[in-house]
Amino acid sequence: MGKLLKILGVSEEVQKILPKEVLQGEELIDALQKVYSQAPESPKKSQLALAISESVRILLAKVQGYKIEEKKEDILEEEDKKLPEIDKETPPEEKPKKSMPTAPKPPPPPTPPKNAPESPKQTEEPMTCEEIKESIIGLTLLAKMGDDEAKDIIKQLKNKLKTQNCK
Repeated sequence: MGKLLKILGVSEEVQKILPKEVLQGEELIDALQKVYSQAPESPKKSQLALAISESVRILLAKVQGYKIEEKKEDILEEEDKKLPEIDKETPPEEKPKKSMPTAPKPPPPPTPPKNAPESPKQTEEPMTCEEIKESIIGLTLLAKMGDDEAKDIIKQLKNKLKTQNCK
């Protein structure tokens, strides 16, 4: 089953009935994310993040028609309404909380030796407020998936929003 679809809350039942092109779309998004994680910082990297987030939005729109979990919930609620009411003195049972497994953190990048030459500073092209906001939106999904680099970039972009007096 697809890792991305699982992260996005698509159950294995639903994934089994998805058409082939949806699963291929998920594989494409996964490949784009790998390219993004290895790409050097640049405005093109921000554009790639936007493309990834838009692709995920489209994928979720296609999956939405196949989701049956919500339909099951509605049916269960209707069935519960038909059952006789339980004595109000009986305390309701508490459902056990599900714990989400956490992904292991990747090791920190190696630090260069003290006498190593510094890499040349990248010259950043100025970004408009709208481009900054779109980049933040695009990177949010990657950050939610545990990409620490995306989280750092979001912080930098939010600071840039403040310094450019964007609303």
